[in-house]
Amino acid sequence: MSSTSSATSSSSGRRSSGKRGPASLGGDTRSEGKIISIFEPSAQILRRGKPYRPTEFGRLVRVQDAEGGLVTDIEVVDGKNDSPTLVPSVKRHLSVFGKPPQLAAADRGDYSNAGVGTAAELGVRRVVVPKPGHKSKQRTALERERWFQRGRAWRTGGEARISRLENTFGMRRARYRGARGIERTAYWAGISNNLVAIATA
Repeated sequence: MSSTSSATSSSSGRRSSGKRGPASLGGDTRSEGKIISIFEPSAQILRRGKPYRPTEFGRLVRVQDAEGGLVTDIEVVDGKNDSPTLVPSVKRHLSVFGKPPQLAAADRGDYSNAGVGTAAELGVRRVVVPKPGHKSKQRTALERERWFQRGRAWRTGGEARISRLENTFGMRRARYRGARGIERTAYWAGISNNLVAIATA
């Protein structure tokens, strides 16, 4: 099971370009009380930390996939931080498949001590989430284990899936207005991906 996130914006909403986003907002990325888009009131300011696109405007979408390239769950989530989505992803996997995944992989934005611990308690044998920042010797040794490295390599395939959902199946920008329109765009992208994956298996 791989869990990752993407930012989806409304077709009528503003989007950042380069480093202009934070500068135009005075460095304050809190969206409460601010009009981000007159066409999309639910849009949020998302600090993604990517050099080529540090700030985005839209909603955060959680994408969960399994082996074979199938998207097993896709959801527009509230908030801007990835870390609360790890445990819900594992619980969703449990509800769909009736058993925990052998391996759960996510990027470093999903890391939290509580989240990794809870995932293990739910029965996930191997939780592959790199820890950002300072690492102890034990943590460094753990992340150098072969199974951890393999999990990270498999997780990298999730980035290609996100790119495909965004660029091939239209999830990057919603053509429908409103919060329900963003959800509809994400769901259709997931369905389209799965149809192609099944047809080409």
